[in-house]
Amino acid sequence: MAPSPDFSSTISVPLTSRGETLRLPRAGTSLLCLFLTTRERENLMGDLAEEYQAVLSAFGHRKAAWWFYEQVFYSLLPLTCRSLTRVTLLDLVRRLLDR
Repeated sequence: MAPSPDFSSTISVPLTSRGETLRLPRAGTSLLCLFLTTRERENLMGDLAEEYQAVLSAFGHRKAAWWFYEQVFYSLLPLTCRSLTRVTLLDLVRRLLDR
């Protein structure tokens, strides 16, 4: 069985005020990256990292992780629908071309 891809290395996240690298929750990051293009990945993960850092500073690790997974959860339905639409559209084009 092949190891699961690690998308976290492709995402640059800002540093904390103490000069530490900010690490987003890995499972949520990997899940989102399955549905995002490289450009979307950079933009969305950068935005999420900024917000995550703010929540982390204000409320701590547990609340920040909860917030992050909530964002992942709310993003999955639209991203899944978009992916299914692309697959369905490609299948339709293939069928039309095969005629």
